[in-house]
Amino acid sequence: SMWSEAAGKYNQLLYFYPNHFRGKKGLEKVKLNSGHVLGTFGYEYLEQASSSRDMDVKKHSVFGGFDYPSGEHFNFKAQYKFNTRSFTDFGRIIENEGRFDLTYIHNPDWRFGAYYDFIGYNRGINPMHTFGLNAGLRILDFLNASFFYDRKRLENNSTVIRNRLYSDNFKGRLDFDFNYRLKGVAEYTFMDYSDGNYNNLPAIDLVYLISLDPKRLSLKYRYF
Repeated sequence: SMWSEAAGKYNQLLYFYPNHFRGKKGLEKVKLNSGHVLGTFGYEYLEQASSSRDMDVKKHSVFGGFDYPSGEHFNFKAQYKFNTRSFTDFGRIIENEGRFDLTYIHNPDWRFGAYYDFIGYNRGINPMHTFGLNAGLRILDFLNASFFYDRKRLENNSTVIRNRLYSDNFKGRLDFDFNYRLKGVAEYTFMDYSDGNYNNLPAIDLVYLISLDPKRLSLKYRYF
């Protein structure tokens, strides 16, 4: 999101090489991303079965939203999603879901964001409210730290939806750039469920770039 710096570098390049193809495309992308609304619309279908039958579900989703950058520091997103899902043990549930995200960006040094999500149901199910926070900080030139908090609803079967169960997820993440080709990630997530259960999920990633952009081929190892 350092749009003015990026535009300045591309313009310097095009001053000396006016027909530089990638310079032109880069400047075009900067102008597009920094000053235009990005719309997203789609349809999703999910069908899954389980041996116990209590997690059988068919889900249809139609969604639309937009992503609006306001200068170099603020980014606003809004999305509406209409879902219908049918469980083997609980018929058809209709959901109206609206989500709003706001992010303050001060790249490359730090960023902070928050979101709120509202889900309304039919069939006498009370609405669900979820929300989250995230922050990122560049500690060193090769090391970035990120922190996330998310309250997520559980939706894998009809019981957790009717009881409005959720998990509070806390995650910390470190991204290392050892050199141009070798990258690493260390992260830890703690999930606290509203029914009294919890889960710990540590993970490590190593990524080696065999070839660099614009044609990237990489190998990734993940342990969790």
